[in-house]
Amino acid sequence: MKTVLLLFGFLFLSGCALLPAEEAPAALPALVPSQIRAYQTAEVVRGDIQRFTNLVAVNVPAREERLYFSVDGWTVLAVNVSLGDVVTAGDIIAELYRPEIGRQLKSALREEEYILLSLSQLNASHDNYTREREALESQLYIIHMRLAYLNRQEEMRFVQAGMDGVVTYALHFLYGMGSDTSHPVAIIADIGLHVFRVQGSGARNLHPGKSYPLHFRNESYDALVIDADAFGIVRPETGGADDAFLIITDENPPILSAQDTATVQVVAEEALDTVIIPLSALRRTSTRTFVYVLEDELRIARDVDVGIIGNDIVEIVGGLIIGERVVT
Repeated sequence: MKTVLLLFGFLFLSGCALLPAEEAPAALPALVPSQIRAYQTAEVVRGDIQRFTNLVAVNVPAREERLYFSVDGWTVLAVNVSLGDVVTAGDIIAELYRPEIGRQLKSALREEEYILLSLSQLNASHDNYTREREALESQLYIIHMRLAYLNRQEEMRFVQAGMDGVVTYALHFLYGMGSDTSHPVAIIADIGLHVFRVQGSGARNLHPGKSYPLHFRNESYDALVIDADAFGIVRPETGGADDAFLIITDENPPILSAQDTATVQVVAEEALDTVIIPLSALRRTSTRTFVYVLEDELRIARDVDVGIIGNDIVEIVGGLIIGERVVT
């Protein structure tokens, strides 16, 4: 029995000797004061805000002339202009084919010349002088009436420009086509006055007598809003009632073509002496609009109501008070 107990004790002590030595507990890290995060902030202040918008402005003629044939059914000989051509008053825009009119005119002119020559050769002392003179004068009267008629017919052959300008429409000429008094042969626009038209609701932001910057081909020009009726500008037939007209007032205006487009920058909305913050401070999700307000050096989310949003500032109509700081 003693032997067994001694053996068990030996084995127990041997097993304890094989266990790893217990390590000393690690030292706890030293606690340091938490560092406060630095935020970029801006103060909520009062100020003015504007939102700008660009309106499309189309170059339109100050005057426009529509040219028509004066008779129906005559064969068209030629249309002498194309879109974009520059013309001067008196230029023949189109002509009709009536060769018989030319022949009759030449014949009548020769007859007039013969009668005038005969009148000049009458002998006043001849017994039949009075009778012959009356007969020749009667013939001359008739030939003058005929010449007037033929000249009118000849004039009807031609469609002429009534003013200087540029062709904004020209009839497409086809051989054998007939004249049509209901359809214009050409439209001539006077683009000497640099007029631009703005259409739509945005035109209401353009105020007569006020100048605006008008941007055209990477250049900016001063443009004055005018009363179209006072300037004698013919309103285009197309478009709605809301429109405004501007003229370029720069000493060196650009060279324009009909329907050239430009943009004019106007104030779409503005608010004076209102609460504003930098646009960079505004946060938006699908369900809320908020900012981070710095309170006791902590960033706190707060919902806000927004008014006008400008290029770099935003109007706050609810949720913030003057003097607070928001995280940008």
